[in-house]
Parts: sequence; C-alpha cells; structure tokens
Amino acid sequence: MKTNTPLLFLMAAFSLFACEKGEEVEAEKLQVHQPSVDWISKMKIHNDQVQLVWSATATITTAFELERKVGGADFEVIFRLDGADVSPYVSSYSFTDHNLEKYRVIQYRIRSFSEDDTSEYTNIPSLVIGEITKQGNYSNARYESQLCRTQDGEVVMVGGEKYPSTIYTEKFIPATGEWLTGPALAQGRRGHRALLLQSGKILVTGGTARDKHFESTELYDPVTGTFSPGASMKHPHTSHTMTALEDGRVLVVGGYRSNAVFSDKCELYDPNEDIWKEIAPLNTARAGHRTFQLTNGDILVIGGVTRDVEGHPTASCELYSFSTGTWKEVSPLQSKRKDFTAFKVAEDKILVAAGSYWGTDTQIELYDAGNLRSLKQPNSLLSYHATEAVDLGSGLVLLYGRVSYGLKQDHPLSLQVYDKASGQWLLTNFLPFENKEIYDVGVNGVLLEQSKALFTSVENESLTFQLRLER
Repeated sequence: MKTNTPLLFLMAAFSLFACEKGEEVEAEKLQVHQPSVDWISKMKIHNDQVQLVWSATATITTAFELERKVGGADFEVIFRLDGADVSPYVSSYSFTDHNLEKYRVIQYRIRSFSEDDTSEYTNIPSLVIGEITKQGNYSNARYESQLCRTQDGEVVMVGGEKYPSTIYTEKFIPATGEWLTGPALAQGRRGHRALLLQSGKILVTGGTARDKHFESTELYDPVTGTFSPGASMKHPHTSHTMTALEDGRVLVVGGYRSNAVFSDKCELYDPNEDIWKEIAPLNTARAGHRTFQLTNGDILVIGGVTRDVEGHPTASCELYSFSTGTWKEVSPLQSKRKDFTAFKVAEDKILVAAGSYWGTDTQIELYDAGNLRSLKQPNSLLSYHATEAVDLGSGLVLLYGRVSYGLKQDHPLSLQVYDKASGQWLLTNFLPFENKEIYDVGVNGVLLEQSKALFTSVENESLTFQLRLER
C-alpha cells in the first residue's frame, strides 16, 4: 500500500556505552510496543566504538541502510536492516560500529525505504573521538573549586565546598597523574576566582562561606608552595569575573555582594604594587556574566543574571573605555542568558552559546565586538545548562556541562567541540565520571597543554581528555 514519506525521528544525544574492552556487540532489533518513545535516537561512544539507536513507524519504513563517511572520503554503506513488522507500533533499532579511528571527523546517515519504494536520508551530526585517560583521585571532595594551571604545567585546585567551604588545596602532577596535598587557604571559599599572574603567582579573590561574602584575596607562590594574604578588594565579590589584562593588571567585575544581592562594582588590581583601585560601576549590576578585553583595550561585559525581575537573565551588554573611564550600554544579545559560555573565535568576535532561559538555550550568537552587534548563528548540536569551555589552543574549543533536554536531566556530561577553522560543531566523548552528583553541580576543566584538558568531578575523580583533528 502507498504510504507517506518515511517517518524517521532522530535527535542527537549522548550517553555512555559501557561495554568492556573486546566485548562484541552485534547489531540488534529492539521492539518498542508503544506508539511513541521518549528517547527516539541516541549516539553512544565508548573508546573506539559508536552505537547508533533510532526509531521508526513500522507501517511506513520497510528497511534501512546505514552509511558512514570518515574524513574526506565518500559515504559507504556499512549495514542494512529490514524494518520490523509490528504494525502499528514504533520499532527501535541499533547498530554498533567498531574499531573507529580517533581524531577523524566521522559522519553517519540513515537511508530509510518505504513500502512505495521511495527512500529518504536522515543525516546525523558529525562526531570525532578523542582519548580519555583516568587519572589519580584527589583527596578532598568538593564542588565550585577553581583549577589554575601554573607556569610549569602543574594544576592547583583551590577552595570549593563540600560542607563547609574548604581551605584545602591540591596539586595535580601531569607527569605522574597524581594529586599532592597543597597548602591551606587562610579562608575557605566557594564562588571565588583564581587567576595566574604574569609573575607566576596565583591570585585568589572573593567568594563566600557560611553566608558571608569576601573582599579578601590570597596569593599562591608555586616556588615556595605557600599562600600569603593579598590586598583586600574594596568590595566583596562572589561569582564575579576576573580577567587578566594585556598590561598585567587584573579586572574584577560584578558578582554578588551578599546573598541574592547583585554587585555593580568593578575593581582593578596592580600586582606589582599589590593595590586595588575602584573604577566606574556597571550600569546594570550582574553575576554569572562574561568579560572580554578587546583589541583596542576596551572591556566588554555580556549577559548574566541581574536584579531585574527577581534575578532573571539579561541580554544586556556593556563596554568600558579606559580613555573615558566610563561604562556604556551597547547592543544586547539576541537572547537573555544565564549559565552560558562565550569564547573568542577570531579577533573581537565572540561566540555565545548555551544558557537556560525559557527555551533560548539552544540559540547560538556571534557577537561582533568591532561593530557592537550580535548575529544569530546555526544552533549547536546540544543545549546545555551550566556550560563552560576550554580552548584547546589548536583551533578547537571544548564545551562541557550538564546536558539539558527539556525536563530530562538524567544524561551524562557530554563534550561538544567547536572547530574555529570550519565553524563546525562536532559531538565527541562524554566525561565518564561515576558519581551522579555531577549532574547537578557540573565539573571543572582546565587546559593542561595544547590539545589536552584536565577535568575533575565533585567526588575526587579526575581524568584527561585529548583531542585534535586529523584533517
């Protein structure tokens, strides 16, 4: 009988394919005896294997061909499967592809055949497989810690909270994969910031503990392995931004000054003199924003959460001029955003991704700071909540955070890659941390060396992820 166009539902998603190394997983046909399914397609990656799962209406689709393309090669048929005869139900199908190359762009597409001998292709987002290596566990579990890489390549974990805020620091040694106990902070804190100075010291600012917000700072000297008090800021800052400027100074912008009270205060730190200087306040107090220094030296602040409408996200952007010493409102983002990320993809061009505000979290924007306007871009493959990014220094940017699919929050932490050269989004491995609490509070990440990042979970785990593109 004649039917409509083949009905094949596909939605890009990631979850762990936890098969043991060497285990054979054959292509299988899974019957789903219900008219619809919640997760109608999945792509699962483990080591060098990818499992694809898809669903289709049995009365419409009679057969499938799965095609694969690696790098610049042509598509080739790698599997054919007859459709299930379980009218009028939806059937689910899966296939596992083995022994795939790392660091090569891989693309799949499914050709579905109908009873009327017509066919239709469904493209699946491209992916690239990186290499994940488990590292040693650190000693003191925590969340909202800060990871900061030293000039010699080691990583210092500073502060964080695990009831209550911790004073402990730990140091990761890349050569051995071990964590060593470090010196104690004078003040336990979370929501703080840590930044490597040109001198090689690490500056720690602000944060909160037990409902108190801090203006205090501390300096870590990796040579002596000790913390010392730094000059206090003029105001408390929590969940602020701290930006290293080209001249070596440090800019702190906004954040919270007390519980649920946003700050418009901005301060400049001179590490040579250990002095803080207050500059003009923001026009709109905010936290959870992003801050960038532009090529002309001006400062751009975008998005975040404000006092407006009981702390809802904002699309507003502000520009600070050192020549005038003032902030001015500039063209806003296309969407209001909180829990978002932003990173430079070219000179004064900033890609803004993710966030969570009434369904706008999938919209991608390119903020052209030179012309002070934001342009909508094709949506990313996944939407995220509490997203961060690590620039791998090889033209690739790695995005991580909790995956958000509407009300479904039970999926692992996926990684997603943005290729600056091509403007392409790629799916890749997810972070296989075992502790499920990471779905609520996320993970930390930091660049170890070009093409390699270190990630830590809230429950002592750490791993490295290496990725490059062999074009």
